[in-house]
Amino acid sequence: MTELWNTVSASVIDMQCIQAFKETKPNCPPNPDEGGGESTMTWPRDPNEMLGYLAPSGNRHIGNGKTDVFYTICFENDSSALAPANVIVLTDTIDGNVHDLSSFAPTRVKIGNVMAEWNGGPNSVQTVDLRPDINCIAQVESHYNQQSGIVVFTLTSLDPMTMEPITDFNQGMLPPNWFGSQGQGELSFNISLKKRLPEGTEIRNRAAIKFDNEQVIMTPDWVNVIDGVAPECHIDGCALVNDSTAAVGVQAMDDRSGPWRYDVYAQYGEGSEWYIAAHAVPADSAARVRVYEGIDHGFYAVLTDSAGNVESKMPLREYSLDYPAPTTNSDLTLALVKGWNWMSHNLNDPLALTALKPNAYRIVGQNGETIKDPIFGYTGTISTLDPTQLYKVQMTGMANVHLSGMLYNAAFKSTDLSVGWNWLGYPLAAVLSPDEALIHLNAQDGDCIVGQEGMAIFSDGRWSGTLTRLHPGQGYMLKSQTGGTLHWNSPRVSIRQNLQQIQLGQAHSAVDSHQYPNVMGLVADIYDSGSPVDANRYGLLAYCGDECRGVAQVVNGHLMMNIYGTGGEPLTFRAVDRSTDQNLEIAETLVFASDVEGTLVQPIPLHIGTSALHDMSIESLRVFPTVTTGEVNITQIGGTIGTIDVLNDKGQVLETIHGMGSHAVVSLDDRPDGVYLMRVTTATGVSTTKVVKQK
Repeated sequence: MTELWNTVSASVIDMQCIQAFKETKPNCPPNPDEGGGESTMTWPRDPNEMLGYLAPSGNRHIGNGKTDVFYTICFENDSSALAPANVIVLTDTIDGNVHDLSSFAPTRVKIGNVMAEWNGGPNSVQTVDLRPDINCIAQVESHYNQQSGIVVFTLTSLDPMTMEPITDFNQGMLPPNWFGSQGQGELSFNISLKKRLPEGTEIRNRAAIKFDNEQVIMTPDWVNVIDGVAPECHIDGCALVNDSTAAVGVQAMDDRSGPWRYDVYAQYGEGSEWYIAAHAVPADSAARVRVYEGIDHGFYAVLTDSAGNVESKMPLREYSLDYPAPTTNSDLTLALVKGWNWMSHNLNDPLALTALKPNAYRIVGQNGETIKDPIFGYTGTISTLDPTQLYKVQMTGMANVHLSGMLYNAAFKSTDLSVGWNWLGYPLAAVLSPDEALIHLNAQDGDCIVGQEGMAIFSDGRWSGTLTRLHPGQGYMLKSQTGGTLHWNSPRVSIRQNLQQIQLGQAHSAVDSHQYPNVMGLVADIYDSGSPVDANRYGLLAYCGDECRGVAQVVNGHLMMNIYGTGGEPLTFRAVDRSTDQNLEIAETLVFASDVEGTLVQPIPLHIGTSALHDMSIESLRVFPTVTTGEVNITQIGGTIGTIDVLNDKGQVLETIHGMGSHAVVSLDDRPDGVYLMRVTTATGVSTTKVVKQK
């Protein structure tokens, strides 16, 4: 019945609007279609619109208790018109079934770029001076019939000199809208709704617009709907984001206008006062609220729907979050050795530097450094040690540092991760595998974690590598591709993993992991005569000069090692045949950097055999010096040099030199310091020599 009434009512309103136009009879130029005037194509045309009440959410539903609304009739002399509008008549038949017709009040009029507040009542006349932009005075008359709800606004163009209506077709108050808003106008009024309208009632309004002698144009309907029912919501989840923030989610319900936003109220301690913890949170988003260690939290939420209706509820807990303070004592001894120690601690509070006295000389963190001055003591940017951070501590002698205090509250705290390398402390009291400790990390294939004694790479859903245990008191470097948040796992059950390792003998494996501050990871495959060989056949060692810097282990059919250094050192490699203990040199070289080269999916290829360096197959060839600041001399005694290829430490050809005779000088002046290969071709063979450039 309601839909049928609305259809009939709309038809009645249309007929009333048209009838009102017939009775108005404004002073207009003659319509060429009715005779009496010259037929031209200069008549204005009009796109039009009715605007009305919007809730703060932007929704057209009207909430419970809202009675005051407004309407704006928008009109435009379209840019396709060829003449200004002289007389404009706007007619609106306001529906008295839903509106309080006694409350009608015009509010403002806008013509082109000039806006004026309405100073009179429902039946009044006022003028709007459009000069200097338009040489015209607009007279605006309002005629309102409270019984029928019909209001007629007549806008007439007046000559400023005579204050008489303008009769020239080429003059008028509203030119074609060629620029900006000069050809647009608005007329607004307020009106109240009747009280206690039924839920779901549609409130429709539209107007008729007539320019000069043009046909009547009806605006589209503006429709509001009464929404008198309050929404409902409840908290359906709460999770710690970090050690000071929790994410609170709600389930929001509203069948009419729909959920809009909600407020979260928090109670810090059972029976305490309620405080607003998050305000105006979008209904489809989780709220971020402040939480405190050692406090039992309570939460409830209040929803506002898109019509502005606010949920009514008692302040009672819908969700509780117990965030206990630490109660377990740490009993950790840091066994620091002479040299560099990657350390952390598991105390809940920061650790003072004085705990590391007297042998801690230098302390390096990811974002700072402190050095022990013989006179002033510790000076630098690090004053305390945070349990979530790795610190590289250089000791001048051994020390056993016993720590006691409340254990880090790992079950309720988190660490923010950046994309790239993160220096992580290990604030747990349990020895765990990487799979156990990092079970809550959203790890991606290729992420890696490096410790002083090994490394592991995430691949196919698990961590694999030479780092099989994370130990309290030690620190680690985690390379993350996505960043995010790390929640350490806190169970005390450790899963043992089997690791296949090649024993190379004491002479080859004597690597001091504490001599240098930094670690470079390497995952490699060995190739012989261009083909990959079984990782169990050869061992792999890394050297800087004659010093062994790393020994590889076999992991998932690949060779994986930690290489120790400072940074920028040239590295060479040797393969060791397990069956004969023969040392074979590797063609490829690298420069030390605190990163990881290769992955379990794409290991670095290392070649042995005929391509080994220092295999001087051409006895009469001399390459000198092999350590240079810029120039390298190459001499072929009793012959000529065909070509010289300059390669980088990856085996990529950087430059090829032809036809140099018996002697050549290769310049490395414009190249960065590092390791290069000189591959020389002569009539008697090919020889490759490693050259190190350093200032």
